[in-house]
Amino acid sequence: MIGSATPQWTDEQRAVLESTGQGLAVMAGAGAGKTTVLVEKCSLLLARDPEARICAVSFTEKSASDLRLKLSRFDLSRHWVTTIHGLCGLVIREFPESAGVQGDERIVSEPEALRLWNQAIETLWFDDRGPDHPENVALQRLLAREGRTGLSGLLQRCRDLDASGLFRSDRVESSHADLADLLLTAKRVLAAYSDLKRSMGVMDFSDLEKFALEVMRDESARRVLRSRFSLILIDEFQDTNAVQAEILWSLAREDRSNLCVVGDPKQSIYRFRDADVSLFEELCEGLPINLSLSTNFRSQPEILDFVNELCSPAFQASELKYLPLNPGRGASISEPVGRIDILQPEEFARHLIEAHRGGVAWEKMAILMRRIRGNEHWIQALSRSGIPVAVGGGGLFWSDPRVLECVALLVWWAFPADEIAALEFLRSPWVRVSDDQIERWMRF
Repeated sequence: MIGSATPQWTDEQRAVLESTGQGLAVMAGAGAGKTTVLVEKCSLLLARDPEARICAVSFTEKSASDLRLKLSRFDLSRHWVTTIHGLCGLVIREFPESAGVQGDERIVSEPEALRLWNQAIETLWFDDRGPDHPENVALQRLLAREGRTGLSGLLQRCRDLDASGLFRSDRVESSHADLADLLLTAKRVLAAYSDLKRSMGVMDFSDLEKFALEVMRDESARRVLRSRFSLILIDEFQDTNAVQAEILWSLAREDRSNLCVVGDPKQSIYRFRDADVSLFEELCEGLPINLSLSTNFRSQPEILDFVNELCSPAFQASELKYLPLNPGRGASISEPVGRIDILQPEEFARHLIEAHRGGVAWEKMAILMRRIRGNEHWIQALSRSGIPVAVGGGGLFWSDPRVLECVALLVWWAFPADEIAALEFLRSPWVRVSDDQIERWMRF
C-alpha cells in the first residue's frame, strides 16, 4: 500500500512501486521523477521488512550521492548505496582471495593511471631481446606504418577495449597481419602496465571491474552475495558495458526476482567508454516485467514536442527503441525558444532588465558564452546597468565532444542547409545514424 504522505503518483509510477518479486526493467525518460520513485520503492520495502537489505548502484558519483542523501533517513550501514566502481571495491575487499589480490590496494586516479600507462609504453623502446625477435619485428612494422604518435593512440584504444572486456588477442586470424602486429604489441604493453601496478600495490578503475568479475565467477562468493540483498536497484543502466553488466547480473538472484534496472537510451553518455545501449535493451527484454516512466514534469510541452520530433526518426534509423516524452506540465505562456538580434551590450542589458521586470528572477537567468576573454565589455555593460553578475569559466567544456555535438545540433537547427553540422550531429555516438542511412536521406 503506497502511503498517503507520498506525492500523487502517476499510473506509470504506481506500477513501478507495486511491482515486487519479479525482475523489473524500467525505461525512465528525463524528468519523469525516477529518483523519487526509486527512493519510495526502497522505503516501501523497508516498511514491509525492516531487516531487508538493499544494494543501489548508479554510474556517476553525483547520482549515487543524490540517492544516498534521499535515503539518509535509513541506517545505510546495512545497505550498499554506491557507484559501480564503489560496488566493485566492496566486492573485492570482502573476497580478495577470489580476486587474486591483497584487498588493500590503493585506487589510482586517471592521471596517475595514465602516467603508469605511458611508462608501460616506454618499455617497448628498451627491449634487449634484439631486433629479430618476433615481437620487436611486429613493433617495427607498426612504427613504420603509424609512427610513435599514431601507435600510442592505437594502444590507448586497446587499453580501453581491455577495460571493457573486449580485447581478445587470441582471436585474430593469421591473415590479418596488421591487426596481429597491433594486438601482439598491445599485449606486451598491457602486461607491463599490470606489472607496474602490481609492484606499486595499486589498481585503476578497470582493475576494479576485472577483479570484481573474478569474484562473481567464484561460486562460493557469488552464493554469499546473492543471498544478501532483498532488492538490487541499478540506475542509469544504459551506461553499462559488458563487464559491468556481468557483475551486476551475477549479483542478483538466479531468477532475477530481486533485480530492478532503470535506464534510458536517450541519456546514454558513456559510449566513448564502450557502454553499449543495445546490451541494455537485450538484458531488459530478458526480464519478466518491462515498464516505463514517460511523463516529463521538468520541461515545457513545446520542448518535448521538438525532442520527440527530432529523436524519433534518428532512433528508428539506429534500430533503437524510442520512448516518447509526454508532458506533465501545462503549455507555456510564452514561446519556449526565441531569437533576438542584439548588436550592442547596452541593448542586451535593457532586454534582461525588461525580462526581470516581467517576473523572471535574476537567479533564473544564465548567459552562455563561447569564451569570456574578448567579451568582457558585455559583462561590464550588465554590471553598469545594475544587473548582478557571477562569472564562471567552463574549463574544457567546449572541448567535450558531447558539447560539440549539441552545438552542431543547434547550428543545424538554425541553419538547416549546413550539411557539415548535420553530419556531425547525426554521426555522433549517442545518435548513431549509419553512413548508409545518411546517404539515403541526402538523395532526397
